[in-house]
Amino acid sequence: MGDLIVISVIVLVVLLIVFSMIRSKKKGKSCSCGCASCEKRFLCHPESDSETK
Repeated sequence: MGDLIVISVIVLVVLLIVFSMIRSKKKGKSCSCGCASCEKRFLCHPESDSETK
């Protein structure tokens, strides 16, 4: 019984994290780290690509 509760809590936390990431991505807030080293930074920030050259 205790294992079921622990597993349920872990699954709930993981689902909340995934849903939060999906919502952030849809709102355009997916960048949380430095984009300067990202090879696909031009997809998120096309105007800043010319600044790094």
